[in-house]
Amino acid sequence: MSAETCNNDFKFCPLCGWTNIKNCNNRKWICNCGFELFNNVAAASWIIIQDKLNNVLFEVRAKDPKKWFLSLPGWFIEPNEDLQIGTIRECREEIGLKVENLKYLCSYPNTYIYNNIEYKTCDIYFLVDIWDMLVKDIVDILSIQKSEITKLEYYKINTVGDIDKLPIAFESAKYALKYNLDNK
Repeated sequence: MSAETCNNDFKFCPLCGWTNIKNCNNRKWICNCGFELFNNVAAASWIIIQDKLNNVLFEVRAKDPKKWFLSLPGWFIEPNEDLQIGTIRECREEIGLKVENLKYLCSYPNTYIYNNIEYKTCDIYFLVDIWDMLVKDIVDILSIQKSEITKLEYYKINTVGDIDKLPIAFESAKYALKYNLDNK
């Protein structure tokens, strides 16, 4: 955690206003008034879109955290939304692509720092194979959400070295891409 990052702590209890609120290992906060707040993990889902030549579609992030780094299509699941529906929604919103036949690939924990607050996430990865066309052919026809993405790029991923040399925003994505290589 960097010096600029908030330690996710409260100075006053949100319920009674007392200063006796206690942080229990960043897992939960408790107060003598009975207030309890759990620091639960957020769910985020992502899609690895790959073609038969092992090209993978990436977004170039338009804002922090990790502005200008590569990311896979996806993001946070909304309240009352299941993983598949949220993943399909995010893909459609971000890059204008309607995906079907999601295949669960893996999950991995991640730390996401936004506005100097540390969030713990469980990142879930799905795989979409587009064997009937090439990733390079869809990059130009997709409509990106410019507030989130500066552009789309694609890279051939045949080895772990191919992944390691890319400026990928999140460790969980590197893990998922490597897992995908190992399980082809």
